[in-house]
Amino acid sequence: MIELLSLKIGKQCLGDFQVTKVIAEVGINHNGNFDLALKHCNLATASGADFVKLHLAYAKNMINLDSKRSAWSDKHDKNEDPIDQFVSRMELSREEYIELKSVVESSGAKLMMSVYDMEAAEDALSMGIQDIKLASCDFTKVDMIKYLTQYVDHLYLATGMVTEDELSDAKSYINPEKTTVMHCISRYPTPYEDLNISFINTLRSYGWRVGYSDHTKGIGSCAISLQYSPEIIEKHFVIADTHLCPDLAVSCTPREMTELCALAHNIDSVLGDGSRQMTSEEFTNRAKFRDRWS
Repeated sequence: MIELLSLKIGKQCLGDFQVTKVIAEVGINHNGNFDLALKHCNLATASGADFVKLHLAYAKNMINLDSKRSAWSDKHDKNEDPIDQFVSRMELSREEYIELKSVVESSGAKLMMSVYDMEAAEDALSMGIQDIKLASCDFTKVDMIKYLTQYVDHLYLATGMVTEDELSDAKSYINPEKTTVMHCISRYPTPYEDLNISFINTLRSYGWRVGYSDHTKGIGSCAISLQYSPEIIEKHFVIADTHLCPDLAVSCTPREMTELCALAHNIDSVLGDGSRQMTSEEFTNRAKFRDRWS
């Protein structure tokens, strides 16, 4: 059983703290290249991530071909192809996904997938993927949510662009035992003034398990979210800030991921119990520095 502790600042309870897990979202930052995908996965697990997440999407199943490509693609990608061809270039083969799963699991972490249609959902399950996420655009895909809930170990649902009415309706089809609802703002990158991180507590009031999916640059907002005790934090991940890729503007580096994982996995120690406790080093420094000046 996880030991929880509550923190109050003024009259506001900020939540029950626990060890928060971290998802390193590689997504399509591998640019459709297996070797780059492998490098991302290895660096993500070496940084301490509990999950590495990839996208499984099939261009052939897209129905809205008027969708725009990412802002990065418009700026950096010289291939001015439509959205379905862009998605197709980012696809990996089934065999490559299975190999990446093996590599990630050999490190002690788990491979998670975001799926975007029923065929991708079925394929992910057939590959043994038991932790699946649906993006904010799919929050109201009731049939797919019910289907996945039957077969996954755990389902993650992002809430960007979701209305209060849709959240209320979701109480009828979300299984709170097997689902974590992720606070998310669908803006890339998200300005600090739009983050509304305290909405984590609002989602918790629905009786759901709650996480935080971040779309800022760096890890500062993720660190702040830890005060609200998310079960899990999802952060885009890139092998280097010089690697041009679709989600570079909202991705953290291996050094930043390492720091985030250290904070998330040790949040109870970081926050402490509120009492004044001098460390042994402080006692040593006290003897050195006290009464040094007249």
